[in-house]
Amino acid sequence: MMQNIVAWTVSLVAVCVVGGLILFLSPTSSVSKSVKTVVLLCVSLTFLAPIAKCSFDDFLTDDTVTLEDSSNVDLSDQMKSYAIMEAEELVEGFVIESGCEAKEITAVADIDEENSIYITEITIKMSEEYKACRQEINKKIMNVFNIDGEFIWVKE
Repeated sequence: MMQNIVAWTVSLVAVCVVGGLILFLSPTSSVSKSVKTVVLLCVSLTFLAPIAKCSFDDFLTDDTVTLEDSSNVDLSDQMKSYAIMEAEELVEGFVIESGCEAKEITAVADIDEENSIYITEITIKMSEEYKACRQEINKKIMNVFNIDGEFIWVKE
């Protein structure tokens, strides 16, 4: 959404600057009215471009609430996916800092009543040779996520 606003603003400013240059360089004859009209039309169309891209189908249907709910679900899923990805990367950093190596790191996220996302579970699959790192990694996980990591030991 923000990218669209920035792109629209940049294009509006660009059209205004180019239009101003054209008006400045145009002769002051009878053609100037036509040039002013064309420049004003271009600026107006650029200004109104976001409205032309808007889909009005959502306003015409009776199930508008359902459409809003589904977009919120999609957004919540995206936020949870992002939180899981960030948590997994952070835990991977903990593992590397401890001088260990993990086979697989998975996290599970949930959303509470206040729409806050939190990590509920972290599972780390490691080879048995790295058992000594467990306490250090778990301490870091506890400090950040306030949960214990679950370690699954894999034989090589």
